[in-house]
Amino acid sequence: MYATGSFQNTIDFGGGSLNATASDVFLVKYSTANGSYIWAADFGSTLTDRGDTVTVASSSDVCIAGDYAGTINFGGSPLSNSGGSDIYIACFNASGTHQWSSGHGGPGDDKAYSIATDGNNRVLLTGEINNNVDFGGGALGFFGGSDVFVASFDATGTHIWSQSFGNSLNDGGYDIAAYPSNDVAIVGYFRNSIDFGGGTLNGVNSNEDYFGALFDSTGGYLYADVNGSTAREYSYAFTLSSDGRGCHIGVFSSPTINFTFGNHTLVGGKDFFIVCK
Repeated sequence: MYATGSFQNTIDFGGGSLNATASDVFLVKYSTANGSYIWAADFGSTLTDRGDTVTVASSSDVCIAGDYAGTINFGGSPLSNSGGSDIYIACFNASGTHQWSSGHGGPGDDKAYSIATDGNNRVLLTGEINNNVDFGGGALGFFGGSDVFVASFDATGTHIWSQSFGNSLNDGGYDIAAYPSNDVAIVGYFRNSIDFGGGTLNGVNSNEDYFGALFDSTGGYLYADVNGSTAREYSYAFTLSSDGRGCHIGVFSSPTINFTFGNHTLVGGKDFFIVCK
């Protein structure tokens, strides 16, 4: 069982104090049997660094992703920063030994929000970029504001494919997951319109609407849909149900929203939703 995040000053997960340089990334492992401490590590620069997401591959390697603002080292070569906050990926074996790590960014603030692995131990990543960012296959197109990205790497960190999607406003990918077939699903938010490869999908208005998109293991477009109403809607998480359906988990703040099979009325503030298809 693993956890990642960020901390300042000192923290003790059970094996002694870890000391942060500024705001540092941590990765900690506990026993799934009884929650006892196994190992922990911290990584950081002199600026703000964050651990945002963690996944465990079938190979037992553990991978984390987040963003960093200075020069950071996860156990391989130091990762330099291109400006603002850059995206990192770092993978370790079950004992905490560094396997590979890479950094990706441009002059703006780029964020990794979700990491996952598929049945072939490929590492999958989504988030948002704020300029042309290269994940290893050439600089991705940048449409303005912030754009959705999805990237795939093999078990050694070699780039397989990556794509970006967006418009002149802000868009972002919040979660990523792999089906048993190794198809790749992402969810998040967009404003105005967006095209994932199957044609332009239009939002309800200029506020944030949510999306779901599906690609095959090589990045080929399979499916996408969007939904929203008169206010703001976000899809924050995606999971597979026991019968293999893809499920969105998010929030809506419109008075009503239609999830294809009926209208739902807001109780107050922001309500959460779960939609499975």
